[in-house]
Amino acid sequence: NYRKGERVAGCVHGGLGHEFGIRGAFSEYVTQEALLVFRYPSTMSPEVVVTLPLASITAA
Repeated sequence: NYRKGERVAGCVHGGLGHEFGIRGAFSEYVTQEALLVFRYPSTMSPEVVVTLPLASITAA
């Protein structure tokens, strides 16, 4: 369960055109399944956090 104001990040696939649905990967706010989202501590900057999903996808 996530609460309003929590620092969360995740990986949103698509959002480049109408064929990818309505998630809007280039929006300020997006919707995403909770299983694909994770909390991150305030000690990490958003610029660092955005690299984490990419690293895990590349390693797989």
